[in-house]
Amino acid sequence: MPRYINPYTDFGFKWLFGAEKNKIILIDFLNALFDGMEVVKDLEYRQNEHLGAGPEDRHVIFDVYCVTSTGEHIIVEMQNVRQSAFRDRMLFYAAAPIRKQAPKGAWNFELKRVYSIGILNFTLDKADLSVPEGTRAVEQQSNSDGKDASRKYRHVIQLMDIDTKVIFSKTLTFIYVEMPNFSKAESDLKTLLDKWLYAIKTMAETENERPVSLTGEAFDQFFEQARYASLDEDEQRIYDRSLMDFWDIFAIEQTHYNEGLEKGKALGLAEGKAQGLAEGKAQGLAEGKAQGRQEGALQMLISLVRDGILSFEDAARKAGMSESEFKTAMDR
Repeated sequence: MPRYINPYTDFGFKWLFGAEKNKIILIDFLNALFDGMEVVKDLEYRQNEHLGAGPEDRHVIFDVYCVTSTGEHIIVEMQNVRQSAFRDRMLFYAAAPIRKQAPKGAWNFELKRVYSIGILNFTLDKADLSVPEGTRAVEQQSNSDGKDASRKYRHVIQLMDIDTKVIFSKTLTFIYVEMPNFSKAESDLKTLLDKWLYAIKTMAETENERPVSLTGEAFDQFFEQARYASLDEDEQRIYDRSLMDFWDIFAIEQTHYNEGLEKGKALGLAEGKAQGLAEGKAQGLAEGKAQGRQEGALQMLISLVRDGILSFEDAARKAGMSESEFKTAMDR
């Protein structure tokens, strides 16, 4: 019997952060993420499914959707499956609470702030930042503070003027955390966010007891609610199934990643004959890894649909495809 439930699982994340009785956990975690940008004193959980404007429009389902006591809209999602167009997915999801604010009567377009928060159990690729040939792309700016940007784990994004760096609008803010980039030891924890990420990661990856440095009412609630033994029989059964889904996701993605890696090596050797062995290997490995990750995530979703674990509609949504595109992929 595990000591704690895994917060990376669908059940675990929603149980700990999306339940009304655990509101104190979500509030404390959000304030750690915001780091003064916003101060959440209270919030109300809202329906996590948002329908489109018409019957043919795609709808979105959030892990957690809430509105603060001062009117800010907050989406929080745990993501275990890598997607090549994840940035576009965040934009699409953030559009729902923006559109929802439009009243039926007269309106001056003033909006309450919307925050789209993603906790990622992977690091974002730059593959989906490419632009068509012949267009002018904005150059990626180097990290001005001299820190190693590849190890940064908290990212905050807002609309801004690319030349003056002046913020254009603070209405829409994206915050995402790349959990693989968080590698601090308990002795290195300095901020409240450090402590929360350490709590989530250690609970997901180890069987250790509660770290002594994680104190306070919110952490008391977090670790108490996460105890597997405190779940009733039905809750344990649901969690066990969710954990199996999580393992399946990891196993399938890892299998396709390894297959893509092998294809990448072969492609690199072949192209190396024409362009130089070193260059060919590097290009082949990169393409193989990207192909393996994308195909792995798609095949994982198809497998979950066929096993009756995930609905066809939810799988298509997670794949970033229309239902007809996803059906074509299943029939291949």
